[in-house]
Amino acid sequence: RSWYQRQYSCCSCVCEERGQVLRASTAVHKVWPSFLLRIRKSKLCFVIMERSKPNILITGTPGTGKTSTASTLARATGLHHVEVGALVKQNAWHEGRDEHNQCFIIDEDAVVDGLEDQMTEGGNIVDMHSCEFFPERWFDLVVVLRTDNTVLYPRLENRGYPQHKISENIECEIMQVILEEARVSCGGAILFFQLAFCKSCMTSFVDAKSFC
Repeated sequence: RSWYQRQYSCCSCVCEERGQVLRASTAVHKVWPSFLLRIRKSKLCFVIMERSKPNILITGTPGTGKTSTASTLARATGLHHVEVGALVKQNAWHEGRDEHNQCFIIDEDAVVDGLEDQMTEGGNIVDMHSCEFFPERWFDLVVVLRTDNTVLYPRLENRGYPQHKISENIECEIMQVILEEARVSCGGAILFFQLAFCKSCMTSFVDAKSFC
C-alpha cells in the first residue's frame, strides 16, 4: 500500500482517504515538553503520488537546527537525509562563490535536475534554508524551524559569520521570511513550525513520531 493510502495520525491530526485526495480533517494542537506545535484547521488536500514513501522538507533560517533535526529524524524513520548545502559544494551545483556573504551562489536548476529522480522515488528528508525554487510536487510535508534570536545570535557567531551576515539572518528570522516563503511556495503540503531552542526540543519533536 502507498504511504498515502494508509489512514494515519499526525499528532492528533487524522487524515482520511477520500477518492484521489487526502484531506486534513481535524485541527490539532499538542503541547510537548519545550514548545507548542499547532496546525490550524484548513482545507489541505494531497494528490496521491506513485512514490511509496514521503518526502519531507526541513527549512528555516541558518542556525535554527535544520541539519541536526533532519539527521535525527532520518535515523528515527529510516528515510534518507538530503543535505542540499553539502551537495551543492560536492557536485558543483553553483555559479561560483559570493565572497561578501561567504557562501556559494546556488544554481537552482542544477539542484532540481540533480535531485529529480531521487525525489520522485520518495523517502527523503531534505535540509535546506530556502524552499521557493523546489517543485511543489516534491514534498508531502514541510517543517519550518524557528528559534528565539537570543539563541540564534550566538549560534551564528560561533559559526564565524561576519557581522553583516548575522544581522541579515536575525532580521530574516524576525520578519519570518522563511515561514512566509514556505506558505507561499509549498502549496498543499502540511506546514508545521517548530521553535527549536535546543537539542532536547529536536529530540522531542522526532520522538513524537509525527512523520511516520
